[in-house]
Amino acid sequence: MISLLCGLALAQADAPKLVKIDEPADADIAFALVAPLPKLGAQDMQLLECAVSSLQDGSEVYTGRTIRDLTDGRGVKCELLPDAVLISFQVPKESFSSGVAMLSSFVEQPSFRKESIQKAIAALTARPPTYWSLAMHPLPFDLKSTSRDELMTVFQRVFKPTSVTVACVGDVSKENLNQAWATKTANWKTLPDPRFPDDSVLAPPAGGVAGVSTAAFRGAEFSATDSSLPARLLALYALGSGKGSSLFRISRDEHGWSYQQDSYLWPTASGFQPVLLVACRANPDLSKRMAQLQQELNADADAWTEEDRARALGMAEATLLRDVPFGPILLGDHPLQGGQDERACISAYWQMKTGASWNPAHLLESMKSVDLPALKAAAQEIFAHSTLDLLPGK
Repeated sequence: MISLLCGLALAQADAPKLVKIDEPADADIAFALVAPLPKLGAQDMQLLECAVSSLQDGSEVYTGRTIRDLTDGRGVKCELLPDAVLISFQVPKESFSSGVAMLSSFVEQPSFRKESIQKAIAALTARPPTYWSLAMHPLPFDLKSTSRDELMTVFQRVFKPTSVTVACVGDVSKENLNQAWATKTANWKTLPDPRFPDDSVLAPPAGGVAGVSTAAFRGAEFSATDSSLPARLLALYALGSGKGSSLFRISRDEHGWSYQQDSYLWPTASGFQPVLLVACRANPDLSKRMAQLQQELNADADAWTEEDRARALGMAEATLLRDVPFGPILLGDHPLQGGQDERACISAYWQMKTGASWNPAHLLESMKSVDLPALKAAAQEIFAHSTLDLLPGK
């Protein structure tokens, strides 16, 4: 089987990673910057979540009004992922230099004004829990106050010149991107890492959303450069993508247990983890039902035919090549979607995560080479090493 990940990056470890995708017909330039998360304690994660939310209000140089003007009112998207922080935006192509300058300003000189911090804390504290967000991000947000200095000590542990990956999609040469980024970040300085880092752990919430329980089957983690990625990903398409998937047919159609059911290639610090997520009506027998569901899913996967394999490949083609906003590959809190900005985001993220260029056509071809026995084995591998996390409804 041809592996998607055979072309690992050979750049020097201390060099910034820059990805350029040529799209000459576009009138805009899309930028994305991603930085992997170091090991952070629960308190530092809350500070980082506050920092990321505050970051959207601008830097010391680029205020909110300047950002709106430069991006034609679209603003900047800043997201905390399970394994990274992602910043992205689009500007008209004649504003390429200003876009590079704004991106570097965000990571070097975030403003973290008192008003922005207060607004971020209020928004994060009042954020309504959903069964999906609680299952994916179970730790509560209970930060009451903080300062710019506190945010910067965590922020600069994440954003370092040698750790970030930058992607640019549009009508600009790689040479211009390299030169512009090197010039704008020539004086980038960061704080040293703390001698005694935060190792606190927050307890997860006792209950979920009223009337709704969630169950997450979490398979064993595997490396992002593992050659089995195409088989594992195709198994997730077969298990939980679309109405013909095993999850939909068994949990929803046959038993009527679930409101929503999906499969995810969930990112972790060390790679990826296959996750099957089910949202159900709160029920005292939830644990028993999920044990039964796991057995039935395993048996169903063992009975898959070439028709099931073809359906999974069809779903993969729709999401990877036809911009259908669905499927196991996530960018933040949503599946991979279409658009120039999303191409910049996944290009930066995939390079950071796997060391290889994002090439959806190549990924699909790698999945087509997965035969039916290999597909069944990949699904059964998930169940053989899975754990079940239950979050009962309140």
